[in-house]
Amino acid sequence: MTIIPLTCKVIRSKRRTLAVQVDQNGTVIVRVPKYVLNLQIKRFVQRMRGWIEKQQEKMQKLPKITPRKLEHPVAWYKKEARRVFTERLNHFAELHDLTYETLRLSSARTRWGSCSRRKSINLNWRLILAPPDVLDYVIAHELSHTVHMNHSKRFWEHVGIMMPTYKIQKKWLKEFGPTLHTEAISQK
Repeated sequence: MTIIPLTCKVIRSKRRTLAVQVDQNGTVIVRVPKYVLNLQIKRFVQRMRGWIEKQQEKMQKLPKITPRKLEHPVAWYKKEARRVFTERLNHFAELHDLTYETLRLSSARTRWGSCSRRKSINLNWRLILAPPDVLDYVIAHELSHTVHMNHSKRFWEHVGIMMPTYKIQKKWLKEFGPTLHTEAISQK
């Protein structure tokens, strides 16, 4: 058996652990603390090789996604996202007697939402392009973090109380979320 060398994109940052991911194109991205030696990175990638290859196979089977073109200027989507997200957040918070501090819009490439310990909720503005029930799932997920700052069994039970069908929306986001990444129409 010949071992084919893996090409990796290494990103050094202020972090404590090594992590690996495979993006939609099959590119291997290794995130490491600034002080880690290249030899340690090579060994880590070799240990993860089986997992990496399985992920690359999965990515090859997925349909190729081309970024969608926006019909309106990008600023319109962000303004609409803020309006709709605030409305849905307030609806779920009131319905389930929860509170949050602030809503921020995010442009993250890999995260749909987050919730800080101070109950500040970040939502990716691209969720405005998703089906409404998918947006509601992400909101239920993040509001559940205001009670459970983890992904424990109790956390998922809380999400299920807020949105009993959440597994369907979670699956949709995993499969079709990449189609929400956009390519802005150039303004002339």
